[in-house]
Amino acid sequence: MISVKIWGTRGSLPVPGPHTVRYGGNTSCVSLQVEGEPLTILDAGTGIAALARSLGRVQNFKCNLLLGHLHWDHLIGLPFFFTADADDAHIQIYGPRGDQGLRRGIDTVMGPPGFPINSTELAGWWQFHDVTDDEFELGSLKVMSRQIRHRGPTLGFRIEHDGSTLAYISDHGPGAENRGPEADDLVPEGVVDLVRDADVLLHDAQHTPEQYERFRHFGHCTPGYAVKVAAAGNVKELLLFHHDPGRDDDAVGMMEELGRDAAKVEGFEGIVRAAMEGDTFNLGGGG
Repeated sequence: MISVKIWGTRGSLPVPGPHTVRYGGNTSCVSLQVEGEPLTILDAGTGIAALARSLGRVQNFKCNLLLGHLHWDHLIGLPFFFTADADDAHIQIYGPRGDQGLRRGIDTVMGPPGFPINSTELAGWWQFHDVTDDEFELGSLKVMSRQIRHRGPTLGFRIEHDGSTLAYISDHGPGAENRGPEADDLVPEGVVDLVRDADVLLHDAQHTPEQYERFRHFGHCTPGYAVKVAAAGNVKELLLFHHDPGRDDDAVGMMEELGRDAAKVEGFEGIVRAAMEGDTFNLGGGG
């Protein structure tokens, strides 16, 4: 059984406050726990600080951290993940190589002058793994990574355990890097690989159709495109993710309705809802 908890749902900018109580205001972070295995974490946005508070100090702490990309909203919480910043901690980080390698890429975001320390100054034992279109195992978890369309090197992940699957594609837009409208109906083969028959898919849904027309090159998408991806993979449940920081709870609810309307058009029969900070669910084993 995979136990999943969502610690951050926002893209671009953390916006906690009274207007984001329902869906949350922290940036991207999701944790997965399988009995007998180290904790696995998807992205290190500001939500990872709340995860650290829930864990506290853990003797000989071990975890796997999968980074979809190195934009600051997905990395800003890393130096505040104090559970891992300990002499006896062992952390394995997997993420896109880019032009410099994963560790140097992280240190361009987390390091002087923007932040007083870089990754070499974190306590504990940290190992960095450059990945691209790969498949690897984290104990009993099987992980697939595929390059997806965003700004700069970006990965989506598929995590399987004992017949259950979570797919995570937090930043994804068909118009990324100046692709034209001909890309808007295409679900790339690598993306289908990630989502095929997944129990749950967390997928970018930051833009309304009107915003997408203006900002298509930003590398995000609409609820309608997220539904298209889910339909292409026969996904059971789609959680709309990476909510725009300018959208309050009611406006995120409106995006959820756009997704459900798109499901009718696409013939998608799975569940469509907006991801909520604090969501906890199990995959397999009666979850």
